[in-house]
Amino acid sequence: MRAGPGAIEAVRFDGSDLAVTVIPGRTAAAGTAARGICGSGLLDAVAALLEAGLLDRTGRLRAEGPLAHRLAEGGQAVVLASGVELTQKDIRAFQLAKGAIRSGIEMLLRAAGIAAPDLDAVLLAGAFGNYLRRESAVATGLLPLVDPARIHPIGNAAAAGAKLALLSRTARARVESLARRARFVELATHPDFEEVFLEALNFPRR
Repeated sequence: MRAGPGAIEAVRFDGSDLAVTVIPGRTAAAGTAARGICGSGLLDAVAALLEAGLLDRTGRLRAEGPLAHRLAEGGQAVVLASGVELTQKDIRAFQLAKGAIRSGIEMLLRAAGIAAPDLDAVLLAGAFGNYLRRESAVATGLLPLVDPARIHPIGNAAAAGAKLALLSRTARARVESLARRARFVELATHPDFEEVFLEALNFPRR
């Protein structure tokens, strides 16, 4: 669901169980009823399940570790809060989305001839990028293994860039220069893409 009232927006593994935060910012145990989960909560939940060992690197739920008591539906779902479950199917859908994003990143790094540690910064734009937890993005493999301190949410970059281009001749000249130097990288037809995508579906080795 969208990040509105009743959405699980954050999930943490505290060493023994899950701590779930529901918009408007209260823990589920404090009485705010959870109605669903939004993007940042989903990312956190997967990271927490990986940390607790309830999820293996292939994305399969397993009845191991301190969160095994949260399994439901014959081991095919995890109870995050009363009335809200994360199913095996949900996790597979997350892996497909994560794999598409991560494989795109890896292919662009290859095209540029650099590795993730060479990046000075990773900028996260848009509403989702602005609110996701950097540590969860790295733990799930959504982003490559970089120091979370180098990952920066920058809000609505498209709107900010459009304003700069309209109000600043210097910024507009820079935009035009960047556009002339931009290269198009076709991912789907690249000979390495399938291998990179399949590996990106998995979660990082712990």
